[in-house]
Amino acid sequence: MDDFVRKPYRFNEIYECMTKQLGVQYTYANMHAEEEVTDVALTAQMLAVLPQDLRSQLRDALESLESERIIAVIGQVASYDSKLHKMLSLLAGNFDYPAILKALQTNQPENIT
Repeated sequence: MDDFVRKPYRFNEIYECMTKQLGVQYTYANMHAEEEVTDVALTAQMLAVLPQDLRSQLRDALESLESERIIAVIGQVASYDSKLHKMLSLLAGNFDYPAILKALQTNQPENIT
């Protein structure tokens, strides 16, 4: 064994491993559009523009791991913030659900008992 990639897989890690092992280089289309979105980390403040109900739906969809459900909920985000929609779509497309969940959990109001 020469190398490995851990789950959850991220496309860039797979391509970097293949580049290292096989010596190939990849040319990416639309790279500039993705760079604009990925230069900024997702924060709870970014998600604050969404109604609480939509944030709950997003959290539930991510926890269910149902990709169609996740895509449907993220699609609703576009009407609130197009840049946030692109960022969430990119993260979900790379299966980086933990990054979205972390921002959602930070954004939850404190439970008073």
